[in-house]
Amino acid sequence: MRKKIKKVFFLFMTFGLVVLMFGSASGQQARNIIKLKKTGNCKKCFLLKADLKQAKLQGANLEGADLKFGDLKRANLSEADLRNANLRNANLRNANLMGADMTGADLENAKLGGAILCHTTMPDGKKVYSNCKNVNLTKVDLKFANLEEANLEGANLGGINFEGAVLKFANLKFANLEGADLRNRNLSQANLRGANLTGANLTGANLVFSILILTELNRVDLKGADLSQANLSGAYLDQANLDQANLKGANLRGANLKGASLKGANLNQVNMRGVNLTGADLTGVDLSGVDLNGSNLKEANLDRAKLNRANLTRVDLTGAYLKNADLNEADLSGAYLNRANLTEANMKNIRNLDSAIKCKTIFSWGEDNSGCE
Repeated sequence: MRKKIKKVFFLFMTFGLVVLMFGSASGQQARNIIKLKKTGNCKKCFLLKADLKQAKLQGANLEGADLKFGDLKRANLSEADLRNANLRNANLRNANLMGADMTGADLENAKLGGAILCHTTMPDGKKVYSNCKNVNLTKVDLKFANLEEANLEGANLGGINFEGAVLKFANLKFANLEGADLRNRNLSQANLRGANLTGANLTGANLVFSILILTELNRVDLKGADLSQANLSGAYLDQANLDQANLKGANLRGANLKGASLKGANLNQVNMRGVNLTGADLTGVDLSGVDLNGSNLKEANLDRAKLNRANLTRVDLTGAYLKNADLNEADLSGAYLNRANLTEANMKNIRNLDSAIKCKTIFSWGEDNSGCE
């Protein structure tokens, strides 16, 4: 009988102790959650299985905190200190971890689907930019950042200095890079479709095979940049500086280069059909064999330009300056030469000049007004 009583007593005490411990842990966790939300400081706190869904914890100090199995879905943990935190099996789906420091944290089996990992320090100490979509990074220091293959679609990067940064293969679709300093940066094969780079500095930048479809590049400095094989179809390059730029094999179809400067640029094998080059400076540029069908070159400066074998069908050369230009074997079918100056131009073997519209057109042999109405 005594043995039976002792056994019952032992079981009762054990149960009571477990309840007491659980109640104590549960109470501690509840107190820690209140402390965290109130002060933003819960260093080394016990937060096992804590419910922190959609919690506003930006800048919080959670260094060394125990967050195992915690529910942090959609929580704002931007700039939070999560160094050495235990996040095993934690739910971080769609959480904002922009700028958070997770150096040394345990993320085993943590769920990170849809989380914003942008300028985020991972457990190995490396910063990642795998999901910076539509994020504002204007106040972030990105000097020497490794942004290779980064997802920066729609991000605000205006005015940022990218000194030393690597951006090759980066997704920068529709990003705002207005006034950004991208001098000598590697943007090869980057996707900049629809991005705004107005006034940006891209001198000497590597943009080989980059996608710049419908990109805003007005007043951009691209002097000496490598744009070979880049897709610039429909891009806006008003008053852009492309002097000495390498555009070999680039697609400029339908691009707007009004008032742009292309002195010394390499335009070999470039697709320039339907390009707007109104008032552009193409002094001495080699356009040999280039297809300019339907392009607009009104008031363009083509002094000493090489246009031999070029397709100038239906090109608008109204008021263009073609003095000393080489037009050997160029096709001028239906071209508009009103007020154009072709003094001392090489007209040898020129094709379909008769079909070109000429009014107040100046040739070496005199003025032609045959097309004046």
